[in-house]
Amino acid sequence: MGVGTSFEANVLTTVTLKELNVPRVISRATSKVRAEILSRVGADDIVNPENESAERWTGRLMAPTIMERIELADDASLVQIAAPGSFHNKTLEQLDVRKNYNVNVVAIHRTVRQSDDKGQTSTREFVISVPAGDTPVKEGDVLILIGNNEAIGAFPTK
Repeated sequence: MGVGTSFEANVLTTVTLKELNVPRVISRATSKVRAEILSRVGADDIVNPENESAERWTGRLMAPTIMERIELADDASLVQIAAPGSFHNKTLEQLDVRKNYNVNVVAIHRTVRQSDDKGQTSTREFVISVPAGDTPVKEGDVLILIGNNEAIGAFPTK
């Protein structure tokens, strides 16, 4: 159930749902003060879609090579990033990403073009999870990295 932009309606709905013993109530707040009030009247979780969207856009604008980011902690993330051209046709062992860049490659998302016996081309996507050292990085690969945000920010883009 959703409540519009009326903060008073949001508070009343939160209180009513808690009185009805709804086990998990998620309320929307547009400021820290409103979030605190909703928390005090029983909201189990508080969301602020505008702030969350702004944070995602900040990350995308500051690090445009990162395709997707999942924050694991204040200083660590799991990210998807296009494999830099300097990595193409080298193995993970040759690149020694962990030692040289202080991040781990946990998977590689790869798209492969295939032609059938009639000359029709198609693409196939797959994930190499926990890639071995002898796994080559190919053009078009997307690397899934885990590491601290500073190391991810310093990861090569070319």
